[in-house]
Amino acid sequence: MDHRDLKLGKYSVGIGDRFAHQAKAQLQACVQALASGVESYSGMEQIEPRARHHRLPACLDAASRQCRRPGAQLEAAVVSANADHITLQTFGRFLDACDYYTIDVAEFIGQPAPEGEIESFGNRSAKLLGRIRLDGADDAFEIKPETVRQTARKYLTAVRKAGEVYRAIRAVKGEGKFIPEISMDETDSAQSPVELLLILAAIAD
Repeated sequence: MDHRDLKLGKYSVGIGDRFAHQAKAQLQACVQALASGVESYSGMEQIEPRARHHRLPACLDAASRQCRRPGAQLEAAVVSANADHITLQTFGRFLDACDYYTIDVAEFIGQPAPEGEIESFGNRSAKLLGRIRLDGADDAFEIKPETVRQTARKYLTAVRKAGEVYRAIRAVKGEGKFIPEISMDETDSAQSPVELLLILAAIAD
């Protein structure tokens, strides 16, 4: 995988080619979208490290090479290889084959953060308190100090763990040389819009 500067476009499509046979057709769909004027499509080849042998990096690398066969037609698209649901224990296996990492920290949700971190996050998030209307949302949201504390108590540990994995990958790949994604939505209950806003603020921290 080359170490070019990577940036995810406005439109992206995740393609799963875990047997290295489907990528060519899937990427051709992106080519057709580009021909229709939809720019910056991103094809992301996905692999889950928790799965069995047919999803190991060698197979992923073969699929990634197949993705690139359309050649110049895909110059406007970003084609990335995604290590899906990686952790601090598993990311190392995918450093050579991948440049897109879905960091899975769902298991850390609900592990209470230290009170000092919760208080510090509350102080830094004071600007979010009050009534907020988000673009595209029908309703306004009321964010109270206790809402911030509850969200921080539930999610700050997961966010901190995501930061550890991110920095471990960055130490090897380099700044801007990979695309990070954080997965913490595969849980028993969905996050509310307010929780998501506060989680994003925590990740920005």
